[in-house]
Amino acid sequence: MSARRLQRLADRDGIRVHSAERIFGARSGWLVRLTLSARKFAELGASPDEPLCIAEWPCVGARSRPGAGDVLLEWFATLVGRGPERVPPEVGTALNDDLRYLLGDTYGEYKRASGF
Repeated sequence: MSARRLQRLADRDGIRVHSAERIFGARSGWLVRLTLSARKFAELGASPDEPLCIAEWPCVGARSRPGAGDVLLEWFATLVGRGPERVPPEVGTALNDDLRYLLGDTYGEYKRASGF
């Protein structure tokens, strides 16, 4: 499991944290939105100045503002039941769908890099 490996892949593909809003409560953490890859921007004919993002998802394991690699690692861990939170199956399915949309044909590469 390596957030660094995932961060290198995200840097390569132009995936970055668009927003990370601090949340407090029973589980403190961040609500995070990741931008789509540079290739997806091109496929959709969008300008890199237009923030095309996936939906907001929590990242509760990070104490400070997380990077894309930290977020992806936690989200892949969540999908296999090893993240800081247990989610209902339908939430896991929605998160997985968003990750597949975000990562496209590189989904498998990112999943292998996550170690999950």
